[in-house]
Amino acid sequence: MLDLRRLDVIGTNVSCVDLVEFCRNVAADTTPLASTQGYELSLRQVSTVWPSRVMPAHYSASSSILVQNTIEHRGGKGNITIKIDRRAIIEVRTKETRHKGLET
Repeated sequence: MLDLRRLDVIGTNVSCVDLVEFCRNVAADTTPLASTQGYELSLRQVSTVWPSRVMPAHYSASSSILVQNTIEHRGGKGNITIKIDRRAIIEVRTKETRHKGLET
């Protein structure tokens, strides 16, 4: 669950980051866990670079939690995809489900 107290400080920790590179890092950080639980992890993006203004620490924690929750609750086999769409929304999905995650 996202920490609503962060809404009071929006703008104080916002910076421009490349969401594609950001999601590559999330995938790299969570691949060992996914792999040991029987999943393959992949990344889909619409661009090779996607600059966006976000709170990096908030996005990092939230994205990792979405991936971890998918690993815990999807039964232990298959592929988990981290996707960045044209609206800069990060989704974590399996073949059966889609967990819309973070919008910039």
